[in-house]
Amino acid sequence: MALPDTIGFLQEVCARRGYRLTILDEHSAYLAAVSDGRSEFLTGAGAVCAYPLNGATAATIANDKAHTALLARRAGIRVPRGEHFFVTPRYRGVRGPGKEIHDAVRYAQALGFPVFVKPNAGSRGAFADVAYDENDLIHQCAAMAPQHPVALVQEVVEGAEYRIVVLDGEALFLYRRTGSVLVGDGVATIGGLLAALNARLHAEGLPPVAAESPFLGRSLRTAGASLDTVLERGRPLEYAARRNVSGGGGVGEFLAAVPAPVAGYARRVAAAVGLRVCGIDVVAAEGLDPAAFTLLEVNANPGLGGVARAGHRAAVLDLWERVCGTWFAEAAR
Repeated sequence: MALPDTIGFLQEVCARRGYRLTILDEHSAYLAAVSDGRSEFLTGAGAVCAYPLNGATAATIANDKAHTALLARRAGIRVPRGEHFFVTPRYRGVRGPGKEIHDAVRYAQALGFPVFVKPNAGSRGAFADVAYDENDLIHQCAAMAPQHPVALVQEVVEGAEYRIVVLDGEALFLYRRTGSVLVGDGVATIGGLLAALNARLHAEGLPPVAAESPFLGRSLRTAGASLDTVLERGRPLEYAARRNVSGGGGVGEFLAAVPAPVAGYARRVAAAVGLRVCGIDVVAAEGLDPAAFTLLEVNANPGLGGVARAGHRAAVLDLWERVCGTWFAEAAR
C-alpha cells in the first residue's frame, strides 16, 4: 500500500528524530498517531487536518472560502470581488433571501463575464472553472451541486499565482503555481490525453475535465486545435483554469528565502484567520510586491506532495520536523 504523502513525510521525520509513528487506519493509512514516548498527536490525510498545531475553529473557517474572505477584508487584505450562492434548495429554510441561482446569474452579469466559479468549501481545484456566460455559470453550478451546496462567484484576477507556506507567523517558503496542462507525445490525440488524465483524476477522487469545458474549448480554439488533434511532442495545452498542484497544476519558481515584505503580508493573513500552519494562495499582479497581491484562499491543510516531487522534499521535511518539535515542546510544558 502506498502511503499518503503526509504519512510518508512523517515516517521519514520519525526515523530521523526517534519518534514513533503508528498507523491507526490500516486500510488506507489516513489516520495515524505520532509519539515522542511521553505524548502523542493525531494526524492523517484526506479530510483529516494533518497539522496538529491548527485549532479546529480556525481550520474549519479556512475551509469556508466566503468566511475566509470576510475575515481578510476585515483585516484590510484585498480579495477578489465575489459572493457565495446556494446551488441547491437544501438549507433554504435556514438562510435569508438573495443567495439563490438566479441571484448568482444577476450578480455575475453585474460583475461582468467572464467570472470564476468554484465550490465554497472545495479543495484541490475540483469543479473550479471560468464561466464565460450565463449558461456556463448555470452548468458549472449544477455540476458541483451533488457534492457542494454553495458556490463562490468571483471576478477573474489576472497575474502569476503563488503559494506561501507559513508556520507560526514565519513564511518558510513560497512557490509559483503553474497551469494545468496536457503535454503532447506526438502520438496521442488531445482527446486521448484527456481520457488518460480523467482516468487518473477519477482514481484520485477528483471530477473529470469535461470535453465541453468552457475553458478547454477556449484553449483549443486559441491553439487552432480540436480533440482529434495530435499534439506534437512536448507541446503543452492548458486544459483548466485551476492551478492547484494536487489537481493538475505544477510548481514553478521556488524561494526558500521569502522576501521580508512578502513574509510580513503572509503573517497578517495567517493571523487574520487564526492559523499556525497554512498555505496562502495569492495572485501577484506586479512581481512579488504585496501591495499588488490579491488573496485567493488560505489553506489550513496544505498538501505538499507535489512540491516534494518537484525537487523540494527537504523543505517539506523541514516543515514537518518543526511542526512535530513544536507540538512536543508545547505538550511537555
